[in-house]
Amino acid sequence: MLLIVHILAHNNIENINIKYRRDSASGECSHINSFIGQADTYDCCSIKGITCENNHITKILLSESHLTGQIPSSIGNLSYLKELELKSNQLTGPIPAEIGNLKELQILDIYDNQLSGEIPPELGNLTSLTKLGLSANQLSGSIPAEFGKLSNLKNLFIYSNGLTGPIPPQLGDLVNLENVWLYNNQLSGSIPPELGKLKNLKALKLNNNHLNNTVPPEVENLHIETLEIYNNVPIENSLSDDKKQTPEKKTSIIKIGIIIIASIVAILLIMALIHKVRIHSSKKNNESSVEKEYPVINVVKNNSDSTSNNGEKSAIINASPVITTDITSIIDDKNNYNELLNLEKENIEEEKDLNEQQIQPQLPQTQVQIQQIQQQLNQMQQQMQQQFQLQMQYQAQSPQQYYPIIIEQGSVPIHNSIPINALDNANKTEFSSQDNERPPEYAEVVNEDNIRSIDEKRSN
Repeated sequence: MLLIVHILAHNNIENINIKYRRDSASGECSHINSFIGQADTYDCCSIKGITCENNHITKILLSESHLTGQIPSSIGNLSYLKELELKSNQLTGPIPAEIGNLKELQILDIYDNQLSGEIPPELGNLTSLTKLGLSANQLSGSIPAEFGKLSNLKNLFIYSNGLTGPIPPQLGDLVNLENVWLYNNQLSGSIPPELGKLKNLKALKLNNNHLNNTVPPEVENLHIETLEIYNNVPIENSLSDDKKQTPEKKTSIIKIGIIIIASIVAILLIMALIHKVRIHSSKKNNESSVEKEYPVINVVKNNSDSTSNNGEKSAIINASPVITTDITSIIDDKNNYNELLNLEKENIEEEKDLNEQQIQPQLPQTQVQIQQIQQQLNQMQQQMQQQFQLQMQYQAQSPQQYYPIIIEQGSVPIHNSIPINALDNANKTEFSSQDNERPPEYAEVVNEDNIRSIDEKRSN
């Protein structure tokens, strides 16, 4: 009987304590009821995962509870809260800076959510914190240097975010640190040698960042069980850094442009040189063909003060084979030469059109060259016409054979021709300076025997 009374009395006292605890924590529940989807007057201590002790909320362990929205800033009013775990929910928005007011907080783990923004430096005020888990979110910015005040921190997990900047050397002051996981971020710079002061460090994971792969000797001397620094590409060597690549791309474009321009200029110069060689070769061939068709006798007049050993005047004759030329062949040759000139002009015009279509930048220079070539062709045509007219004049005087000759008086060559009859009486009559029938340029004319010997050599 006494035992039954004792049990009933104990149950009543326990029910009274539970009722009292819940009633006294109702004021703190109002700070989180809207966050957990309850009315403001709801007793949050009845929810699994929320612990209330001594009329205060001390633990909120609501991982994988399908919570959505933002973490309320009023949560910073739970001054007796020791543990806050909200892992694997769909929380968004920034981390409230008011969490830094929770001086009794020992565990803060909000892993695997969609939180964004920068890490509030106020979290450095959580001096009782032993575990800080902010991994697998969308946090940006740098790691606050204020973390150097978390003197009791043992585990720092901030991996898989978008954090940038260097690793703060102040972390070397956290002598109780055992695990530092900062991988899968965009941290840059060097590994701080101050981390060598972490004598209790067991795991340091810094892989997949932009850090310098050089490990300070202070850190190497720690003989850490797990040290991961692979897949670190410094920003200055990263191919994805557009600021570093932009000047190089511009330089490459400039180099390519210079090479293309130089190639075009070289091609144009080669084409111009080939064209000039062709014109020169054509001109030379034309002159050669004229010389073959019209062989000449070169008569060189000696100066009056130049005499031979016997004191007589002498004539130097270089005879080419003598040919018979009539007016018809001369006209045909002229027509053929005119056709050659016209054909060359057409070729020049075609090349001119081609240059205008393909090489627009070099058009002025090509036009100048074409004009120079045209002037040379005109000069050649005028010379041929003068020679033709001169030959026509001598042919009109008599149908007899003529010897084309070049008379060099002094140093000036004179193109002319001399009839064969003029040589018949060369040994009988000397030219006088007043003889109108004989050109005064001749100092002496060879006799008929010389001509006949030339004919015989030619016939042989």
